Amino acid sequence: GVKIATLRDLLPENIGIARIMPNTPCSVGKGASAVCFDGVSAEHTTFIENILSAMGVYIRTAESNFDAVTSISGSGPAYVYMFINALTKAGIEGGLSPEDSKKLALMTVEGSAAYAAAADYDLDTLTDRVCSKGGTTIEAVEVFREKDLFGIVSAAVKACRDKSELLSKKL
Repeated sequence: GVKIATLRDLLPENIGIARIMPNTPCSVGKGASAVCFDGVSAEHTTFIENILSAMGVYIRTAESNFDAVTSISGSGPAYVYMFINALTKAGIEGGLSPEDSKKLALMTVEGSAAYAAAADYDLDTLTDRVCSKGGTTIEAVEVFREKDLFGIVSAAVKACRDKSELLSKKL
């Protein structure tokens, strides 16, 4: 994205700047955004934060974190859509109709996110609580571990972050 310093060079001195990284779920009030301010009045800061709150959640962070923000919440919906698509296709392969499989996959992701947000457990513990020793879920979790799901996601997020850094330097 365009850095505040770049905008500062183009705009009059007395203009406040808010750099914001929203994501597409903001359009349905379930977004995750980040914002940083430079020279923005308290009144305008409150106004902007109220808008961001209406679109979902937001964090205030340093501009130096925006490449990381881009790679997590800015681009994150695409990663989640890919997972939902994979889960849906797996359900279809298992015999579910495309409509039923998509419905179950979507609500599983939505419900799991809501439960994780409300739970008093970390994400590893939540994963473990769904698994039973010798049960079905642990079989799938072990495949994710063997295929290094965390490594795959980490590498993808890093590639996104690196590209964001590169594009920022070009602007």
